[in-house]
Amino acid sequence: MKRLFFVLTLIAAVLTQVSAQTSQLATLLHDGNLSIFYGAGALKDAHEAAVAGDVITLSAGQFNACTLTKPVTIRGAGMGLTESDNFAVPTVLTGDFSITIPEDAEHYLVLEGIQHNTSIQISNVYNPQFIKCILGKLSIIGNSTMKDAKFIHCDIRNQISASNNITFSSTNSHIVIGSFSTSYLTANYQNCIIETPSTLYHSLLNNCIIKGLGSSTSIKLNGNCTPFYCVWYGAGVKQPFPYETAKGTNTRLDHENVFKEGTFYELTDEIKALKTSDGTQVGIYGGNMPFEQTTTVPQISKFSVAPKTSADGKLSIDIEVEGIKQ
Repeated sequence: MKRLFFVLTLIAAVLTQVSAQTSQLATLLHDGNLSIFYGAGALKDAHEAAVAGDVITLSAGQFNACTLTKPVTIRGAGMGLTESDNFAVPTVLTGDFSITIPEDAEHYLVLEGIQHNTSIQISNVYNPQFIKCILGKLSIIGNSTMKDAKFIHCDIRNQISASNNITFSSTNSHIVIGSFSTSYLTANYQNCIIETPSTLYHSLLNNCIIKGLGSSTSIKLNGNCTPFYCVWYGAGVKQPFPYETAKGTNTRLDHENVFKEGTFYELTDEIKALKTSDGTQVGIYGGNMPFEQTTTVPQISKFSVAPKTSADGKLSIDIEVEGIKQ
């Protein structure tokens, strides 16, 4: 894997005063045209100017969150899980926000390389993708719908909960489960680490690690779940896997020595040696998409604004973009 560095030098006419010390920048790509927004409110400004299918790219730093109402792509500099290469400084959205996006036949919401640690309320979103994000609490409220959502290489640290229609898949991610209305849930977990305080329903689980939270002795996988080469530890019944639907070798541990201390869910040698469906390992570093925090698309790694305009009233802006070349 090689890193590709390139510098875009943009000359923009100054219509409003811009501070050279600003540390947040957002670009909006629409039909090949690039617009630039500055400051903590740059995401909101770019989102207001965007239309369905546009791409918003955020630099590292903190941005004020805003209500998302359009099926656009929002890319940050990284989730900031650990300090790695040039991605130690994440893109952080601050403050609670909501997502309300009507169904669109051609476009859908994408969030990538974002860290958000508080609450997101979802009142209808279709086919959204959350890629390499740290997320706090996701609540699908009231009679709202989250349909065919995808979580890829994410860390959902608080919980995801819903009282109505929710269908999603989670790939090589860590996810904490809250409360679900069992009649309206369909979930597909691939190489995930799942923490749950209650019985799971309507779920397909492949090469996953499940932790029963709390002290309940009744937590398990309901009979409408299908576990395939999964591991269970923590609270719950002695045999949490449904006999009728379980496939492969599923393991109930009598201890919690599952992950190496001081790592992001790296397995101990004992757990790594357990049999899986594909010969790799259970959890987020197995399968054909092992967990990786680095984003899949170019990010704004740094930028600088000239301290003053030129004689003809133009302002020089240097933007360094770092990408990944396979």
